Amino acid sequence: MNNGRIPKDFLYGELVEGCRTKGRPRFRFHDICKRDMKSCSINFRSWESLADDRAVWRMSVKQGALRVEMDQIRKQRQNQLQQPTAFIWVFFIEVISTNDIFSSFLTLLLFS
Repeated sequence: MNNGRIPKDFLYGELVEGCRTKGRPRFRFHDICKRDMKSCSINFRSWESLADDRAVWRMSVKQGALRVEMDQIRKQRQNQLQQPTAFIWVFFIEVISTNDIFSSFLTLLLFS
């Protein structure tokens, strides 16, 4: 490809001023809306016809948000069940501390 052609300038050119930010590009508002509608099981290609009826739109958004929240709660509970040793250790410490308090309370009652 000859020098000075527009495609070559774009591919191999350098910026005269400014700098690019590092990392991935920031999300656009459109991308975020599309991601949220997809997580709520709303078809992002035909959402406008769904939003024409306000009651139907509100119901579908509420149902989708509820579904997403329930999925998050289910994932948190699964993570808690996968780590039973931490729960047992905390329970064991609580039992020991309550037994110490209970035994000291009994000694106060019995020997005073």
